[in-house]
Amino acid sequence: MWIFIEPLDVLFFRDTRPFGAGEIHRAKSLFPPSPYALQGAIRSKILVEQGISFESFRNGKVSQDIKDALGSPEGLGDKFKMKGAFLVDNTLPSPQFYFQAPADVLTGENRLAILQPTNKLPDFSWDISSKGLLPIWTRERGPLSPLQGLLSEKELTYYLTLDNASLMAEKEKTLWASELRVGIGRDKLRGTAEDGKLYMAEFVRLHKGCGFSIEVEGVNGLLPEDGLLSLGGEARCVRYKKTDPINLDSIWEKVKEKLEEKKKDNIYRFKLYLLTPAIFDKEYGWLPNFIDKGSLQGRLGGLQFKLISAAINKPVYIGGWELAKKEGPRPMRKAVPAGSVYFLELLNGGLDELKEIFWFKSILYNDQKGESLTMEGKIGLGISLIGGWDYV
Repeated sequence: MWIFIEPLDVLFFRDTRPFGAGEIHRAKSLFPPSPYALQGAIRSKILVEQGISFESFRNGKVSQDIKDALGSPEGLGDKFKMKGAFLVDNTLPSPQFYFQAPADVLTGENRLAILQPTNKLPDFSWDISSKGLLPIWTRERGPLSPLQGLLSEKELTYYLTLDNASLMAEKEKTLWASELRVGIGRDKLRGTAEDGKLYMAEFVRLHKGCGFSIEVEGVNGLLPEDGLLSLGGEARCVRYKKTDPINLDSIWEKVKEKLEEKKKDNIYRFKLYLLTPAIFDKEYGWLPNFIDKGSLQGRLGGLQFKLISAAINKPVYIGGWELAKKEGPRPMRKAVPAGSVYFLELLNGGLDELKEIFWFKSILYNDQKGESLTMEGKIGLGISLIGGWDYV
């Protein structure tokens, strides 16, 4: 089921920098939250509702239904799957969803440009051409910088169908504000303030009626349709309720039409646009597991394709706090950020199969069959959409 989560107060999702009073004095907050934080909140809620302690869960003293749904501290259950979080504004007549600006879109004064691969190399040295990747380019002239902000569903349609003229990102659209709060380190034995340990923490306050939606599968009715959750640092309280699912099928039909239109030499040119960060296990942390780093070709399900280029922003680092397995920090892992884009050519397969594998689904598969997701894929990392592209 899909649920809408609305904070009742500020939220805090600390970034990955070391933080301690008297050392680094400011703790920044990352937003939207990592799927790790959300899956932890959901699984903890189910344990509380079922009257199961962390110790019992840790020791495997739970029913088979709980094991099937939640798994164990070492891994998720076979049935558990999550998708999100996706920012949503519920103050409008109908919910409006927003997504991270893509890395292949640039902005200048009153104009936008979408970068696309070029097979006509410009007159300068290209230091990664030996890997077989092509540069991405635009014919636009003048100062341009990466697009910042959010895309609405309508703007998302324009972007995926290469409708540059209509794409105008809501750069001033914000669903939240940052709040700095000051604290001071305390002596745990005496309960008094310690000299030189003043610090600030950055919290996030969503605007009224704004929140995020996630899909949770495989919990077998164990999660009530509405209630309260503890989320993020300081276990802040949020309210959730069952809501309508996000349906992007109408966008797909327009994308499919564009892909057919751009088809040349019996080859579809498509791009994968990441809605959520992705963690890949290969030596090159940015390269999807299903693509060979030598040939840049890949197979998934019945599809065969080749990577042509990519637009990827700086990596993000995902960690978190572990409660069930052993209380303490999770190992820090490098992730490809949301908004990153992979340009590919479909060598074998059709658009229906392409949708089945990549459209609004995680691309973090365990094997080339496209049937089994990694744990990161199950909790909602690596969710992608498909767009069109052409050479410039």
